[in-house]
Amino acid sequence: MLTASEATVTSVMRELGDMSKDSLGNQSHIVDLVPRLIDQYGAADNGSLVALCLMNYLTFKPGEAIWIPADGIHAYLYGDIVECMARSDNVLNTGFCPPGDRNSVDTFVRALTFQQHNAEKPLLDRTDSEFSTSGKTTSFKPPLSEFNMLVTELKSDESDTVKPVAGPSVAFMTSGQGKMKADGKEYDIQAGYIYFIGQGVEVTYDSSSSDFALYRAYAE
Repeated sequence: MLTASEATVTSVMRELGDMSKDSLGNQSHIVDLVPRLIDQYGAADNGSLVALCLMNYLTFKPGEAIWIPADGIHAYLYGDIVECMARSDNVLNTGFCPPGDRNSVDTFVRALTFQQHNAEKPLLDRTDSEFSTSGKTTSFKPPLSEFNMLVTELKSDESDTVKPVAGPSVAFMTSGQGKMKADGKEYDIQAGYIYFIGQGVEVTYDSSSSDFALYRAYAE
């Protein structure tokens, strides 16, 4: 699929788009995705064949999360996301990007384990956070050692104090506005703001809006 000619990709995409949803069973979303992928990436992008024929298709609501295993082929098609990854220099691109930005197909294939993953495996559940003093902060804990994620969601005039974390972290607001207090200082925060929080620092968040949402990736 990744080495197919542009003519072959274009032809297969057309044939996939012409299939009936009934013939595709629980993969009927393929018919709806074909025109969308063609509009976004063109009719001859090899990545479209891999995405439609070999990858799980997932949709998410705000606040939901997944984790991607080391061998996981993945692509984000639409919407705003927060992506957090461990330090790495081995990300390989072979589709959904200009040809000049793509890595060698042989290199890409050698990096795969070809282990099959079902659609439910990467989903992450929220858990109560041991760092939250009011229960307004929850945790995402992927099954890897590099980092976890704290999520603080507040309504207007609500607050939460997050106990010191034994490691550095990066906090970023995705919606709302309010105040952040740390080390005796107070900071205005709102959507788009990003802060580095040092090891062992207690932080208090106060919301002045009904949609306060702050994500904080940390390593211990």
